[in-house]
Amino acid sequence: MLRLIRALPDPEVGPVRVLGVDDFALKRGHHYGTVLIDMENRRPVGLLPERSADALASWLTRHPGIEVICRDRARYYAEGADQGAADAVQVADRFHLWQNLGDAAERLVARLRPQWVPPPPEKPEVTVPEKPEGLRAQRIRERHAAVHALMGKGMSISGIVAELRPDPKTIRKNMRAATADELIGASPTGRQNSLDGHAAYLAARWAEGGRSAG
Repeated sequence: MLRLIRALPDPEVGPVRVLGVDDFALKRGHHYGTVLIDMENRRPVGLLPERSADALASWLTRHPGIEVICRDRARYYAEGADQGAADAVQVADRFHLWQNLGDAAERLVARLRPQWVPPPPEKPEVTVPEKPEGLRAQRIRERHAAVHALMGKGMSISGIVAELRPDPKTIRKNMRAATADELIGASPTGRQNSLDGHAAYLAARWAEGGRSAG
């Protein structure tokens, strides 16, 4: 059957106004040919055993009257069209237009991708809750207030000692301190804690879910 089909004469190629030109693989990666399509009638009109400018130019010379050549981007097809049909308009087919657009979009995305990386989310501000003052701090505030109240009445240090009955050194410290906070210190309990300088960090780690001491 194949021998009978191959023995049939090639159909007559009538006038072609819009010619499609593309390559096809006889042996992929090694040998390619060229297929010629009547784009208006949607039928093949020729097969060339190679993809070269000379082969296309020779076919075009034997088939004058072509007005539009729809081809791929190969340089040899452009040269062959110029040689064999200099007056024809050369255009790109739909497939290669989409391919060109896709390649351009891919290059653009690759170039701009580093600029599209979203910034890291801002960490919420962590506020360290204030600790309630201890009993010692409350007593210091009460004593400081009482001392300065008596000082406001013009009472001497001996009178204040007799009134409040604390140690005279304690009275002098309260009299020199403008506020009770000077006597209490950084810690509400009145004593320095080894963790005081790290309280903000520990509170932030706790808010992030850190529960392990390791």
